[in-house]
Amino acid sequence: MPVPAASGEVVIRVQGLHKQLGGRTIHRGIDLEVRRGELVSVIGASGAGKTLLLDQIIGLLRPDRGSIHVLGQTINHLEPWEARLLRRRWGVLFQQAALFSALNVYDNLAFPVRELRREGLEVDEALLREGIALKLRMVGLAPADAWKFPFELSGGMAKRAALARALMLEAELLFLDEPTSGLDPAAASEFDTLLGELHAELRFTALMITHDVYSVATLSDRVAVLADGRLATIGTLEDVAGCGQPFVADFFRSRHGENHLRTLPVYRSL
Repeated sequence: MPVPAASGEVVIRVQGLHKQLGGRTIHRGIDLEVRRGELVSVIGASGAGKTLLLDQIIGLLRPDRGSIHVLGQTINHLEPWEARLLRRRWGVLFQQAALFSALNVYDNLAFPVRELRREGLEVDEALLREGIALKLRMVGLAPADAWKFPFELSGGMAKRAALARALMLEAELLFLDEPTSGLDPAAASEFDTLLGELHAELRFTALMITHDVYSVATLSDRVAVLADGRLATIGTLEDVAGCGQPFVADFFRSRHGENHLRTLPVYRSL
């Protein structure tokens, strides 16, 4: 079940976000807030700009207009050294896991820690080994998996390894881009369970981009709906399910959605 937000502190604030791409307007004044401790899912039709929104929040793209504040910092006005410091406080799980193919799992997990050396910080290799072993246990991977390369991992294992890497710097904020994409239903369900357990244990704040109905229903404290370049609505699953947006009705009433939601109390309000 979703974990109640730990406080009312806003850790992500998007205001008046506008973005064009390839001559097409994708975002037309998006306003979004995410509070500390909650997991907010962003849903929307294909092409609605969900991943593009995420890319701007984590600083991979600059908005055309508007502002983005993360953990008290204004993303679009940071000096490079300030951006590096801020990125230490969050982790990102990309849609395709994005593990480095030339590195084994151990070195993939070690990578964000070893990067600190470039900033003049010492890295204790013994502590690093302990940290990697701990993170592998946390995501349900075996010690022997540390020495496997990405091509030797199943889709579910790759996602778990990528999640462990995202948590290596003890992230207080986690960005998840389609975390169950490409997984079979059983692996997706197991990954949802893992995310829910880690969210409850570690109390990180999370922003999740997803098409997975079951992920939305079981993990979200709140759900944000992107439509026509704007944030059409945001609220609890029950609030959003009854908002009257055509996309929302199709999303939850799809065959896949109904099969997953029949056992959930919210299904009766759809």
